[in-house]
Amino acid sequence: MKNLILITIAIFTLQTVTAQRPEWTKKGGERPEYATFIQDFSAEQMATLQAKRMTLQLDLSESQINKVYNINLKATTKRKAKIEEMKSKKQQGKPSATDRYKMMTRRLDSRIVYKNELSKVLSKEQLEKWTALANEHFGKSGHFMDGKPNFARGNNKKQGQ
Repeated sequence: MKNLILITIAIFTLQTVTAQRPEWTKKGGERPEYATFIQDFSAEQMATLQAKRMTLQLDLSESQINKVYNINLKATTKRKAKIEEMKSKKQQGKPSATDRYKMMTRRLDSRIVYKNELSKVLSKEQLEKWTALANEHFGKSGHFMDGKPNFARGNNKKQGQ
């Protein structure tokens, strides 16, 4: 009986250890095609989708939709240019600590500017709702939208980008 229990435990342990990982984690952390298809969109398409998403979530007026579209268009144009720049720099290797610090501060500065521009367009209630939605979204991916790092929220998993 004791041997039967030990064999059962060994089988369950072996099964757990050899469980298959998702296919995309075997490729060095690259995301599957369906997760990156949005990068194939133009800046105008991305800005339109974001404006429509915000319209559904925040009940924007027509003038707000146009202003939000222009803000998103400017942001996505900058973001797509930065993505292309990073792709070209990828072959140079890992950036130094000071370069990573500069990139993070630029990213946060751009988010601050984006939020300030939206605060001029949205009402107080809409801005609060957008901030709550943004905090929920960015909190899942480890960003610092609400000023709290990911580990401060109780999520100790290492998040990759």
